[in-house]
Amino acid sequence: MRRVLAAGYALGLAAIAVMLMSTSVNAWQCDFVTGGGFIYVNGAKGTFAIGGGCKHNEYWGHLEYHDHGTGLDAHWTSITAYQEWDSGNDGKGRLIGQRLICGTARTNQFGDVNFAVVVRDNGEPGTDDEFDIQLKKPDGTMAYTTAPGYPHKLGGGTNGGGNIQLHKPNASNTGVFGGSCPAL
Repeated sequence: MRRVLAAGYALGLAAIAVMLMSTSVNAWQCDFVTGGGFIYVNGAKGTFAIGGGCKHNEYWGHLEYHDHGTGLDAHWTSITAYQEWDSGNDGKGRLIGQRLICGTARTNQFGDVNFAVVVRDNGEPGTDDEFDIQLKKPDGTMAYTTAPGYPHKLGGGTNGGGNIQLHKPNASNTGVFGGSCPAL
């Protein structure tokens, strides 16, 4: 009888260990992205700093965007979504892909807006990476977009410059891709 109980106890502990291991792997689903640089919009430089991801089961990130032609300044106030649009591997073990970061921002020209930023990490050295932004007023009307030249590559020179870096998940990236994006 003791052997049966001991065997059952051992199997139960093994099942709990497997469950905990699979839970920790699933909890690391979300990754994060950071980047900065410049693009050209209607002949003028637009500079940006962007970050986004999941941390402790919440969406986090930041956005700073300045259109030097129109004088537009946008500063994030909240992050409402982080979505995986595609993922791959660069053949050297590095994660590459496209992400959507959404939230709200305060601007000097349109007041408070909803924003959507699409970034792509196409590997190193970053010359094929991409950045685009769209701003919508709370009533849903378009306030600003870089879409006429979409996608904006960060290839240097007249194409822009900078780098988008997609980072592999780690222990602090708990949460799942998703969220709300009213700017789309």
